[in-house]
Amino acid sequence: MNNDCAFIVSLQQSDQKGISRAYATLKAPFMKFLHATFRKLSTADKEDVYHDTFIRLQQNVYQLRPLL
Repeated sequence: MNNDCAFIVSLQQSDQKGISRAYATLKAPFMKFLHATFRKLSTADKEDVYHDTFIRLQQNVYQLRPLL
């Protein structure tokens, strides 16, 4: 199973260890995108954006659980 599938399964099953792994793995590329796109945003604000976005991703994947 590749990382993307493992991350989705972890989010669907509320597996805290897998969620932590996904959070850490996805953070660097997302922060790189934020830095390139929103240069004037402070580091703290970028951290907040990432955290809020990840929580929303988790909520959306969890809501799809019965459909998958």
